Amino acid sequence: MRAIVEASTKASIKILKNPSNNNQIVFHLEGVDNPADYQIAIIDMNGRIVNTQSLNDYYLNAGSITLEGLNLSKGVYILKLYNNTSRLTSKVLVD
Repeated sequence: MRAIVEASTKASIKILKNPSNNNQIVFHLEGVDNPADYQIAIIDMNGRIVNTQSLNDYYLNAGSITLEGLNLSKGVYILKLYNNTSRLTSKVLVD
């Protein structure tokens, strides 16, 4: 599943395990300049932000990031990465 890019960039998010489990989301970033400047939000289908974190908190292993300890209910979520100038989103299924 590819991301929706809302900036004039070639950046993308690819969810590596989709469906994900309730405790972990793994994704890969491509073409993102200064990833430490981005924030991460996980949003449920009712529009509620259920988790926010700074990408600066994560070690980028070849562009892959693992969010752990999420404790999400089953369902569909939006993974949103954003900074002051751009925004990337992708749907994640939690099983």
